[in-house]
Amino acid sequence: NLESVVAADGSINVSAGGDMVVTRVESTTSSAGNDVTLETSAGGVQLVSVSAGELGDVSVSSAGAITEDGDAATVVSGGELSLGSVGGIDVDTAVGTISATATGAGAIVIEESDGVELKSVVAADGSISVSAGGDLVATSVESTTNSPENDVTLETSEGDIQLVRVSAGELGDVSVTSAGAITGDGDVATVVSGGGLVLTAVGGIDVDTAVGTISATTTGAGAIVIEESDGVNLKNVVAADGSISVSAGGAMVATSVESTTSSAGNDVTLATSAGGVQLVKVSVGDLGDVSVSSAAQIEGDGTGAVEITGGGLS
Repeated sequence: NLESVVAADGSINVSAGGDMVVTRVESTTSSAGNDVTLETSAGGVQLVSVSAGELGDVSVSSAGAITEDGDAATVVSGGELSLGSVGGIDVDTAVGTISATATGAGAIVIEESDGVELKSVVAADGSISVSAGGDLVATSVESTTNSPENDVTLETSEGDIQLVRVSAGELGDVSVTSAGAITGDGDVATVVSGGGLVLTAVGGIDVDTAVGTISATTTGAGAIVIEESDGVNLKNVVAADGSISVSAGGAMVATSVESTTSSAGNDVTLATSAGGVQLVKVSVGDLGDVSVSSAAQIEGDGTGAVEITGGGLS
């Protein structure tokens, strides 16, 4: 048990051949060289309070799991955090960037108090859940074993979310909840992939995807723009006050697509570059227009209950 390990101006390196409990480890002078490194060759690591200042980095390698003490007030703080474990990872953090890898079965759970960049977060066989109190950049987040339980969940209580590369396999789902906007990086080669995708934002949504189904909701003003690489079912896409534009590289089913504020600018545009478009429910109010462009047929669902409402339809 590392009850109190404090370096006034220097790095800290501790290795153990069994379980390690890090009650308090701190390098008190903020410097790029004053890093904290913790490692076990057998057993897990419990992190209570670890600090390397704003400029120092923290690196933790565990032969078992990496856990915390259940108290959100005790965190791992530093410039960059690197976590490597055989088991799961569950930590509270206050850092700028995070790299985390679980090489065996186990979930990754991270609660960040401020904004953070997820440089590389990889679960070999488990779900991933990251919450942040500021802007979140998901540079690379991936659950590598294809399973319905291996979902990815990203959330901010304040700030935006930028999605660069996020993958939950074909069977896992991706859920993103933002206190601001949800954006991509502008590169169509980096996408959000998974079985189902659920997006909720206060601001606008603009993402590139490779998923089977999409539910997307904006609760404030802002457009929804989705570029899907293959076929997709738009289960529930709702813009509180903004336009909706969805393009797909395969067949599209518009189960429910709606811009709820009636305005001349709140149009809905649906397009496929391959495959047809099936329209079930599409609504833009009295003033918005609906535009549908299909590489094949445009059809209803065969029930006779197709509902398309708006000012104009093309």
